[in-house]
Amino acid sequence: MILVCIIYRRFDGNQFPPTKFSLGRYGLAINLGALAYLSVTLVFCFFPAVPNADAASMNWASLMFGGVLAIAFGWYFYRARFEYDGPVEYVRKDVAMD
Repeated sequence: MILVCIIYRRFDGNQFPPTKFSLGRYGLAINLGALAYLSVTLVFCFFPAVPNADAASMNWASLMFGGVLAIAFGWYFYRARFEYDGPVEYVRKDVAMD
């Protein structure tokens, strides 16, 4: 998801703040290549190892991924969204203290 945000920001025209490490002018091409590779990899990681899989040889990664995702979203909407302030809130608290 972070990679998609970086690519969007490059197409949007906004500049990144200066950093110690930069991919330079090839950064967008590298990020697009990484996104293409990860998209294909994410699809194929949920396929079973054999064509006609039974319960014993099935790849249960999709079930586990969906289960963890459901638990994470449930926890976020139940409690975590009330606990996280985010970096902007920390900056505002620091500025208000001065």
